[in-house]
Amino acid sequence: MKRILIFSFLVLAMAMTASAMKNDGDSIADAKLMRMAYQYRYGVMPEVNPRKSAAIYMRLVKRGNIEAMNQLGKLYLDGDGVEQDFRMARCLFSMAAQGGNNDAKCNLALMYQKGMGVPLDNRKAFMLYKSAADAGNARGYYGAGYHLYKGLGVSQNYDKSVRMLEKGAEKGHSGCDLLLGAYYANDYDGKGDTEKAERHYRRASRHGNGWTIDLTKHNVLDSIQQRKEHRGKWKHMRNKTLPEKGMRFVNGNAGINEITGRWVGTAYAYDWSRTEILSEEDITLEVEAVGDSVKVSWYRGDSLCSEGMMGRNGERYSLGHVSKEQRDYPWLLTAAKFDCKDKEMYAALKTFSPVTCEKLHPVLAVLERKETSMNDNQQQTFTIQGVSTSNGNISVIVDAASDMTVNIELCSVTGMPIKALGTRNLTAGHNKIEISALGLTKGLYSIVLTHKGERHSKIVTVRKQ
Repeated sequence: MKRILIFSFLVLAMAMTASAMKNDGDSIADAKLMRMAYQYRYGVMPEVNPRKSAAIYMRLVKRGNIEAMNQLGKLYLDGDGVEQDFRMARCLFSMAAQGGNNDAKCNLALMYQKGMGVPLDNRKAFMLYKSAADAGNARGYYGAGYHLYKGLGVSQNYDKSVRMLEKGAEKGHSGCDLLLGAYYANDYDGKGDTEKAERHYRRASRHGNGWTIDLTKHNVLDSIQQRKEHRGKWKHMRNKTLPEKGMRFVNGNAGINEITGRWVGTAYAYDWSRTEILSEEDITLEVEAVGDSVKVSWYRGDSLCSEGMMGRNGERYSLGHVSKEQRDYPWLLTAAKFDCKDKEMYAALKTFSPVTCEKLHPVLAVLERKETSMNDNQQQTFTIQGVSTSNGNISVIVDAASDMTVNIELCSVTGMPIKALGTRNLTAGHNKIEISALGLTKGLYSIVLTHKGERHSKIVTVRKQ
C-alpha cells in the first residue's frame, strides 16, 4: 500500500514539474528539512535514523524538491531506511535528472553501468555521464572519462579520456587521478611519464583513494619503471624474431580448413597502442570447424581458459551469444583474425573479462601446428570420422587401431559436461555408435570419447524432434 501511495505522489510531482522544480531548495523551510534529513542519515543528530531521513525526503518530494528526489533515490538504491527498490530509485533519479540535477544523472548512469534493476547498457551510461560532465560535474567527468578510457559503450579514445579525467581531477575527484596515474605509468598510447603518474597517484592518495594508498605504499611505480628499463628489445620464437615495437599486421585471409587443428606457441599481450609487449605466455589453441563457424578452445598448460563458437564475418571471426557457462572463464575470446603459412599461424586476438565486462589488451599469438591432440610420444589409437543425427539417434563413426573400450560423454560446445553416456566396446577398424537423442533440446552439443588419456570430440547439431 505504501508503494502505491508513493507512486501516486510521484505522478503528482511530475505533473507539478513546471512550477515545482523552480523551488529546488530555495525556500528556508525546504533547506531546513534537507539539513535535518542529512543529519538523521549520517548521524549528525543524536541518533542515526535513516527511516526518519527517508520520511523527510518523501515529504520534500511531494513538494517537488529535485535534490530530495535524488537523495531519496539513493536510499532506495542502497535499501537504507527503506526497502531496496531499484524501480523506485530509477524513477526518482530520472525525475531529478529531468530537473537538471547532475548528481542524479550520474546515479542513473551507474544503474545502467552496473545493470542494477535495468539491462546493462554502457552506451546509456556514457551519455548520462557525458551530460553531467558538460555541466561541470566531477562524477560526470570521471564516468565519461572511464568509459572512454576502457572503450565501454563508446569507441576507446585516450586523448578524450585524459581531457575529461584532468577536468575531474582539478575538481578533486580521486578516481580521475587514479586513472590518469595508470595511464602515464603504463605508457598507454605511447605517452608514458613516471613523474606525472606519481603526481596523480599521490594526489589521489591524499584524497583518500584506497587503491593509490596501496600503490604508493608498496612502491608499485618503482617496479613498473624497472620492468620497462630491463625489458629486452627483441622476443624470439622458433628462429623468428618478433620486434617489441609494432604489433604484426594480420590480414585474416586464412580459411576454415587452414586454421582447423591444434596449434601450440606463444601469446604476446600488447599495450593499447600496439607498440609494446606487456607480457607473454605459452598457449595452445584448438580450432574445430562447425559448419561456417569454428569452435576455438584456448588452453594454458592443461587448463581451459576460454572456449566459444565464433562465426565468420569478413576477415574476422567473432563470438556470438555469451552463455552463462562461459561467464565462469577467466576471459573470453571475442574476435580473431588468422594468417596461416604451411604449419605456422599468426593470430590477432581480442579478449574481454566476463566478470568486469571490460576489454583486455590486444594479443598476437605466434603458433605452430601440432598434428594430433596428444603428447608427441603418444600414438593415436582412434579417430572420430563423423557425427550425424537421424530418427532420434546420434550416430558416431569411429575408426579404431585395435580392440578397445571408450568412455562417452555428452558436453556443451563450451566443454561443460551434460551427461555421462557410459562405455562402448570398439573393434579394430570401422565402428558405428548409436546414442539416443531423446530428451535433448535442439542445439549444438559436443560428443566426447576418451580412452587411456586420449580424448577426441565432435560437434553435433540436434534438431527439433
